Amino acid sequence: MRKFIIIFFSLILANCSLNKDSQYWTENSIGKEEVFTVTRKINQEEGLTVVIAEHEVEVIAEFADKILLLEEGKITKSGTPQEVFPDLVDIQKDIGVRVPQVTEFASKVPNKFSGSTPVTLNEAIESYKK
Repeated sequence: MRKFIIIFFSLILANCSLNKDSQYWTENSIGKEEVFTVTRKINQEEGLTVVIAEHEVEVIAEFADKILLLEEGKITKSGTPQEVFPDLVDIQKDIGVRVPQVTEFASKVPNKFSGSTPVTLNEAIESYKK
């Protein structure tokens, strides 16, 4: 954990970008959620750009401000998780990308979620209450 804090502190002082490969960071017994929480805080408070390569879509939906979907090295879709994931529900198997489980479920019963398609559990709970 100490190395982790030193790396982030150094990045803040250097005012540079952080490229985060999820496998590297989670190998060091630091929980993924803690890594993303600190990463988000640094991004918001210090204006540091963070680029994350991640395949766990629930994590992406929770923490990403913007998603770039790449196919054969080209950007095929970009936007917020709320913009991108609902558009992928019907084609996810064709393109080899999975949407968050809550998004897939909500797309099957849209009348239960006030016509919206949530991408996180918190969004689903809020939308379901309306």
